[in-house]
Amino acid sequence: MRATLFIIPVSLLLVFGCKKKEDNGPTLDLRTVKVRTITHSLTGITDTYAYNADGRIVSINSSNGNSITYAYQGDSISVLKRDATNATLGTDILLIDSMGFVKNAVRLDGSGNVLGFDEYSFNGNGEKTMLLTRNANLQQNGKYEWIWSNGNMIQSIVYDSAGIQKVYDTYYWFYDPAGTSIGNINTGQSFWGADSKYLIRRYIQYSDQNGNSYRLFEYESDSEMRITSMSIYNQNQTLQNKDTYTYY
Repeated sequence: MRATLFIIPVSLLLVFGCKKKEDNGPTLDLRTVKVRTITHSLTGITDTYAYNADGRIVSINSSNGNSITYAYQGDSISVLKRDATNATLGTDILLIDSMGFVKNAVRLDGSGNVLGFDEYSFNGNGEKTMLLTRNANLQQNGKYEWIWSNGNMIQSIVYDSAGIQKVYDTYYWFYDPAGTSIGNINTGQSFWGADSKYLIRRYIQYSDQNGNSYRLFEYESDSEMRITSMSIYNQNQTLQNKDTYTYY
């Protein structure tokens, strides 16, 4: 299946969606799908995902030799990052709340020194709504917000270090009802919150400081309705990157 890309004026996108009948949607339970590999055409790197018996991510190994491993203990997850020489680049300690989502994180460098702290917020649907970042001295140095509607993230905001001035303001539109098989739940990382319900069709990122950017998304899928490729184009329909996926 190929999701056709349309370029439509933004004013119309605000009113009209890409509507399809519900019976054209995925035919499998996407919660049972696990991504095996992601290959990025921009870098030529392939990331291979591995999971434990509970379906949670345990490692991501890249073809360039870098790796990320996940260790679970009680209400915490240790995320260890190594380079191609097996040297430790850093470790993130994620603290999980009663709903299974990351509530706080500590970022360490390769020697175990504290680099900073993160504080996450989620809504009642398990959708990530805010991230505050702090340095090792607990001074805030970043703020991020995500706004959701009907199961999809429709806006994301990046603020300056004080958390006041917007640096990036991004708006999203989705294919409806084209479900996705490439999100957090399908890579065993549901502790980062819920995925958007549908596949992203387009986004427009506004920035007073850095200019605006436009991205258009096109997908291919296999007979089981799993996404096998995601192509990203700019406003001139020039291909920027293509990721390909395989599954267990």
